[in-house]
Amino acid sequence: MARPSKYSDELAADICSRIAQGEALRKISAADDMPAMSTICLWAAEDRGGFSERYTRALEARGWLWAEEIVGIADGVDGEPDTQRDRLRVDTRKWLLSKLMPQKYGEKSQIEHTGKDGGPIAYADMTERELDRRLQELLGQVNGGEKTGESE
Repeated sequence: MARPSKYSDELAADICSRIAQGEALRKISAADDMPAMSTICLWAAEDRGGFSERYTRALEARGWLWAEEIVGIADGVDGEPDTQRDRLRVDTRKWLLSKLMPQKYGEKSQIEHTGKDGGPIAYADMTERELDRRLQELLGQVNGGEKTGESE
């Protein structure tokens, strides 16, 4: 039997369901009754039959499942504890989540800009009048050399 390559809603639903249940796309596509991984990726890229949205939701659901699994592994609820194996399982899932879903599970960084000693940012020690004149010059350049505002 040849591998299916024609898109259908039923096939898409099966693929997305299996992904949402934690199965890897590589494993899904290895089955004889499933399309090749490249075909599935093409369907997502082309949004064949609305597949892209369904695929994205399945990936997000898998992320939530992995997060739940991390808690289960850490709490020791899924079998005989094995510290080294459990640490590897947790670390692998955390790493995958941080790379595949960085907006939810990635490291958050915050950059703050401040002036000297944490104070406000100084604008080249210009007076308010000098700043206003410079702003008017810049606006004039943007407006094609026209003068704007009041002249001095």
